[in-house]
Amino acid sequence: LRQIIEPPAAGIAAARRNDKALSRLRECLAKMKELSGEESETANREGAYWNTAFHIIIVEAAKNAYMSRIYESVCSVMEQGVSLMRINTNPHDAGGRAISYREHTLLYELIEARDVNGAERIAEAHLKSTIAAFVKLGQIAPAADLFSQGFVGRFCSAGETDEKDG
Repeated sequence: LRQIIEPPAAGIAAARRNDKALSRLRECLAKMKELSGEESETANREGAYWNTAFHIIIVEAAKNAYMSRIYESVCSVMEQGVSLMRINTNPHDAGGRAISYREHTLLYELIEARDVNGAERIAEAHLKSTIAAFVKLGQIAPAADLFSQGFVGRFCSAGETDEKDG
């Protein structure tokens, strides 16, 4: 569901976001940055919370009640998975705290700039690296990666070919 919801939600949020959403996203980024250098169980749990909150705020900023409602069901599972990933992934590898923080910061900047296509593209790239880390850790099966199978993704290889063809 994250693969289906998050990239378009980021693009829509870039178009519809308001100052309150930007402020809340900046708060999440500040907390994520503060926790990114810590390796305690508490820091992992709190980092996962702020990571999840960041994505929830983006979906809420899209101002689509149905999308928000569906996304609520994803959040509790997502937070637990992110916490485990923080524990088991090198901070500088895909899905690691340092990389994740940079990806979230870039996503924030694109939403702030109202760059619809850029926000959607970076949300998808971020999610692809997150999924790759989950697969590597055995937290999800490779079959769960719908991007790599070409089932979803605006910027998948088939989509890029279609765009080039006009």
